[in-house]
Amino acid sequence: MKILSLLLFIVLALAFINNPMLSHWKDEPRVYYFFFASVFFSLPLLLLEFNDQQKKINLIDLAVLSVFLLLFIYSLSKVLFHKTDFDDFLLSITSIWIMYFPFKYLIKKDHYSVIRLFILIFYLQVFIGIGQFLYALVNDLNISLFITGSFRHSGIFAIYLASFFPVKASVLNIDTRLKLIWSVVVLFLILLTQSRTGVFLYLCSITFIFWPHIKMLYEKSRYKLAFILIPTILTFLLASILVYFKLPSAKGRLFIWQNSFDMILQKPILGWGYNGFEKFYLSQQANFFKSSNLVNSYSIVADSVSTPLNEYINLLVEFGFLGAAVLLLIVIISFLFFKVFDAKKVYSYFLFILLFLSSAFFYFTFKSTGLILLILLAISYISCEYDDSKDSTFLFIIEGKTLVVIKCCLFIFLSLMFYFTYKQYSATVKWRMAINYIPTNSELSFKMYDRIYKDLEHRPAFLYNYGAELFQDAKFSESTAVFTTLRARFITLDGMVYLGKSYKEMGNFNLAEKTFKEASFMVPNRFIPKYQLFKLYCDTDKILEAYSIAEEILNMPIKISSIEIDNIKKEVKSFLINKQFFKSKF
Repeated sequence: MKILSLLLFIVLALAFINNPMLSHWKDEPRVYYFFFASVFFSLPLLLLEFNDQQKKINLIDLAVLSVFLLLFIYSLSKVLFHKTDFDDFLLSITSIWIMYFPFKYLIKKDHYSVIRLFILIFYLQVFIGIGQFLYALVNDLNISLFITGSFRHSGIFAIYLASFFPVKASVLNIDTRLKLIWSVVVLFLILLTQSRTGVFLYLCSITFIFWPHIKMLYEKSRYKLAFILIPTILTFLLASILVYFKLPSAKGRLFIWQNSFDMILQKPILGWGYNGFEKFYLSQQANFFKSSNLVNSYSIVADSVSTPLNEYINLLVEFGFLGAAVLLLIVIISFLFFKVFDAKKVYSYFLFILLFLSSAFFYFTFKSTGLILLILLAISYISCEYDDSKDSTFLFIIEGKTLVVIKCCLFIFLSLMFYFTYKQYSATVKWRMAINYIPTNSELSFKMYDRIYKDLEHRPAFLYNYGAELFQDAKFSESTAVFTTLRARFITLDGMVYLGKSYKEMGNFNLAEKTFKEASFMVPNRFIPKYQLFKLYCDTDKILEAYSIAEEILNMPIKISSIEIDNIKKEVKSFLINKQFFKSKF
């Protein structure tokens, strides 16, 4: 068990350090180390879990096996059609969920050995957070953004601390004094992140942990109404202060949700399809600014985003009400299990799931590798407890040839996962090499880009990088093709700007103008799209149009000051002064 615990710790450490789903899938081969480790760790334990002559499975087991079956079919279809690309998010989720049955196997052997590894990682995350705070304090950095643990995002870090704390407290069963100390430490870190969601989840966690003491104090209190009102008022006051500190963030989030609901209304049943938000949101935002009278009100908070910061809105956008109905069914079935248990340790896992699902209203928590692993731990533990309970409502028996078929399919499936992981890892290594070769041997670099294009064309970061390098090397026809592909799959503001510049260099001035205008409406507070439109008008001798855009640029409010913006403003100001005579002629 010690060797298995060590191996599991390595797998978990790689997941928490690299956070594949939040890596934006750039030229970072190291994110694949977790995938390799997950496959090698899971394969023998999966086979051991299904090694009996007869196997009892519950509804959760059946759901996981059904998902594996769908992914198995998807993987086989890729092989049959000779495709080596594999969606990054699906690869990440698969690498996590193949650990479900290994987790169950280990939990049955020794639950405490498994959970203590997660608690050890919790301690490490706290120490990392404290270290980041001290470093930010000494170097005069933005503390609320710098304290992220290993999660690369302060809000996700706060959610992790607040949500997992009850599990840690209930499993270790520490005394009240130590609980209070840890409560203060966790609260300190959460307040430093300025995460409103983190504070809300923390209050829920503290209420759960200290509920017996709170109940006792309430029963002894002579002023029961004040006992309820004072904490409630303080909570609302704290929430108001945090909202005030991040008022533009709150306004920007509401603006994203408003546009997202417009997208939902356009395709309410089936949605916009997988990755639909990332593909179509900026177009929706551009349409809003083209047709709305509220440009000045919202333009300063608009941004180029790839998530609505609400997983349920994202689900509705991508899969419509049909997808939401499936999720609701899963949640209902999950809480049917809740009625079976009465142990407080199980309650803490259910609370973690509830807090996780609550946090998804305000963050992209479904894309955090660490949080998904914790959800997997909670579900695995609940599943094991159900297997040992007297209730048999959701139990099924599989045996004989069915077990053999399942084992064979799981073995083939994990082999395919290893194959796709290796292909993606190898292509990413070559991508890194291609980037390094650009300054010294561009011809070799572009040969490598061409060679790995089929493997990585599903990645926005790869297409953007490849297109930008082609543009810098004056291969405008090729860069136009790459950025056109990028636009068809994932609309990004920077990609739109490069597409417009490529059109311009190709002499397609009308398409360049159309593209720059579209980009300028997508995020109106960005200077670059309008500046490129201004340059296009100058280069094509459209003086009146250039003059009009120059005035717009000069009057634009600055969201974040930079040297580049200062230079743009100086250039257009100089243009306006020098062209006054020409404007008067017209």
